[in-house]
Amino acid sequence: MLPMLAWLGACTHPSNPASEPGSPPAMGNEEAAIDCTPRGEEEWMQLSPGGTPEVDAKLVHANPCWFRLVDVREADELDDGLGAIDGVEHVPQREVVAEISGWSSEQPVVLVCRSGRRSGRLARELYERGVTNVASLTGGMLGWHEHGLPVVSGEEIPSWSPAGSEAVTMRAVTREDVEAHVGDRDRVRWTKAATLMLQGTQACVDGRDARAIVGTPGGDAGELVLALAASEAMSGRSFDADEVAQIFSAYLDGFGHFYLHSDDDALYALLDDLAHEHPDAGLPGHEDHEAAMALLRSPPPELREAVLRRLSDPRFVGCGHLRLMLQHPDQYGTRRELVAAVIEAFYRALWGGHPALELVVLHGHHHESAVLEVRLDLPRVRPYSRIPLVSPRLGDTELFVSHPQVAHFVRRQNASFLLEQVPLLQGAGLDEASFLARLDELADRQANATLGHLADGLPHYTVEFHGQAVGERGPHPEGIFEVVGPRPQREEEEETRNRP
Repeated sequence: MLPMLAWLGACTHPSNPASEPGSPPAMGNEEAAIDCTPRGEEEWMQLSPGGTPEVDAKLVHANPCWFRLVDVREADELDDGLGAIDGVEHVPQREVVAEISGWSSEQPVVLVCRSGRRSGRLARELYERGVTNVASLTGGMLGWHEHGLPVVSGEEIPSWSPAGSEAVTMRAVTREDVEAHVGDRDRVRWTKAATLMLQGTQACVDGRDARAIVGTPGGDAGELVLALAASEAMSGRSFDADEVAQIFSAYLDGFGHFYLHSDDDALYALLDDLAHEHPDAGLPGHEDHEAAMALLRSPPPELREAVLRRLSDPRFVGCGHLRLMLQHPDQYGTRRELVAAVIEAFYRALWGGHPALELVVLHGHHHESAVLEVRLDLPRVRPYSRIPLVSPRLGDTELFVSHPQVAHFVRRQNASFLLEQVPLLQGAGLDEASFLARLDELADRQANATLGHLADGLPHYTVEFHGQAVGERGPHPEGIFEVVGPRPQREEEEETRNRP
């Protein structure tokens, strides 16, 4: 069953004064009107044959206040002659996934691009991740024009500014805070483990990521470094940069998605250092975030090697987990060169236009006030298991969010892949069980090292989910759920090591 239109917001949009709050949407057609009598299960979107959730342009036009309209084109496309829909907000395509977890799950979201292709891919990705209140405008702005519907100048659309830019602070986080957070359906999304592997991603535990996430230290990049470090330890031989690049390419082909993040501080520090070496390159300043992002995503050919040299320098690495591995490789049981090789392989593939890569630049400084460990009442996560993605943003503060059981599931897939695809390991006589055990052992070591650096002394909460509801763990007077904690992070280390 597709999601129903159940949002009951007040309508103030001037282009449709006849709309009544709480009435179901009407189709925009001057010659005929549909029966708008409430029917209880009024579907507002349809799935295309390819599985893309779509919504008709006339329906959107006739009911502008029912929908949150989001134009995902680049800023320079908004004034390309097609104009924009009155009342739309601008969020570039690459930023939508980070933004959407802060929006209400009640109000339908309609994504708009030039032709419907980009917005369709994005809507399908979000839908498969469990965001079921989103659809693509059929035909995009071209389809909107074909229906003769009105537009405004793109110059009238407010400039985009990143979510999470509002002030956040460290403060005491209570059990009641955590209970309210995980009980808020706008803060928890659901997906299947198989979808996570094929079309989703593991994000970092970093609390500055505003979207609902599955968290593990370093995200996909941290997990790949972990797997390669365990491979080196068990085989007794180090990978060189070319071998890492080959493994990375095969990994992308096998899993179809890969996440790495940086942050504003690292990005602008890189640009400042690059500008000092290349003063005549016309590099963007701190005030032009879109231009800075464009340069990171695709530097001019003459600057690529200079940029690449800096991207594995800890000063310019915005992921705390990867930066700490570069700074303290012995604590993490890895080599600095291995971490640098994975980062280099990612950016070379990104600059080559590989579609499976997700680069996120997080905003602001660290203000995490607690660690939240998300667990499932399952003996083992399987491909069909439903898993909760949880937002790290808790009101005016942030959380480190980790999903250890889901991470273990992903490591099983990584172990199988590496043992089947990497000749070095094929010849080392390794079996999957011992390799997975080494992965988990090293993962605990690395997670404890990172949280020891970044979250030392913070309270550690554990929440356990049962199915798609927060489950009970131990006695609780309301019989709904119990959040375990708070405990300082260091008191949790030994228990974490001993968990299956």
